[in-house]
Amino acid sequence: MAEDASSTALSPRGCADGKDADPAEELKAERRKDDQEQFECQEQLECKMQVGTLEEEEEEEEEGSPGAVAAGWMLDFLCLSLCRAFCDGRCEDFRRTRDSAEDAQFESDERITPLESALMIWASIDKKHDKLHEDIQNLIKIQAIAVCMENGNFKEAEEVFERIFDEPNSDTPLKRKLLMIISKKDTFHSIFQHFSYSHMMEKIKSYVNSVLNEKSSTFLMKAATKVVESKRTRTATTQDNSNDTEMETEANVDIGKRFVWVWEEDNNLRSGVKKYGEGNWSKILLHYKFNNRTSVMLKDRWRTMKKLHLASSDSKD
Repeated sequence: MAEDASSTALSPRGCADGKDADPAEELKAERRKDDQEQFECQEQLECKMQVGTLEEEEEEEEEGSPGAVAAGWMLDFLCLSLCRAFCDGRCEDFRRTRDSAEDAQFESDERITPLESALMIWASIDKKHDKLHEDIQNLIKIQAIAVCMENGNFKEAEEVFERIFDEPNSDTPLKRKLLMIISKKDTFHSIFQHFSYSHMMEKIKSYVNSVLNEKSSTFLMKAATKVVESKRTRTATTQDNSNDTEMETEANVDIGKRFVWVWEEDNNLRSGVKKYGEGNWSKILLHYKFNNRTSVMLKDRWRTMKKLHLASSDSKD
């Protein structure tokens, strides 16, 4: 009986044959539904709270975390290195530094050509609205169409044209010119020769150089420069100290040689004391020959000679 009751239990939505569900079962199902909804709401609320906490932590990290600040310095340095490698034509260094920062990403839409993607990125970095930036933007537009036409893809050139000049009020001389060229399929038009790919690259290099001149004093580069200069200073100081030590050693040797008392000087000192008396050092120095001695040196030497019993005079200090 229990098995039959279990097998014939009605679902909350009623039986498959269209019979209504048991009222008691409906009530239980409704409660289970309410409990489930309440549980899901609670989960969503907790999830939002966790996300909010994480966002606050990320904001705090961006504002005050040393790690975030250091990461910003490193990213600035990588961007600076990219610009320099690009301007110097060091392709391998450019690729290596680029891969260190992040992989190049183009649009997920396969119809978007690389130059169109570059045009979108270029438009996003326009802050000063200067003429050089505008010139480069027009050059990218011209080259985006030129590449398609050079490959014989005139239909693609039309599509690229429609995408890059999608604003209805953007009726410019460049737009009219390119539209005419595409309609005539004039692949070798002079505009493509004058505003060539190499011309575009030179303009971009000029722009990047201006950025380098403006941003060349990034903190990480400043800090690295200080470290290098400090090492050079320490090396130079060490070399100077080494040279000074060598000079001092040589000078001390010379001084030692110069101030060593020889037998003739000791004999002259004994004779002087015997003739003029102890204490008359200036008179002794004047009348006897000594090797660059002073009165004080004579006095000190006489004291030493008496201690060593080298003085023949019985005079005292």
